[in-house]
Amino acid sequence: MGRTNELRKLVKSMLGEMKAKHGIKEIYYELAKDDKMYPHIVFSFDRINTGDLYRHDLSLTIDIYDKSDSAYLVEQIADDVEDMFN
Repeated sequence: MGRTNELRKLVKSMLGEMKAKHGIKEIYYELAKDDKMYPHIVFSFDRINTGDLYRHDLSLTIDIYDKSDSAYLVEQIADDVEDMFN
């Protein structure tokens, strides 16, 4: 499980670069705290079964939350996240 912990640290670090640019309050792994501030990001990993016992493939899911009536900020953050990981 050490590989996943290191990957989690790397992803959180990369997403952390967006905090100042977009005013992101916090980045969480799997679950956000009850008293979360907005906007914030929650990310998680899902295992992908390729049928190959020697591969350890993961899918990264990133959810972006904001309380605004407009989706503009969320879409801007999503575009930057996609560019970062592309």
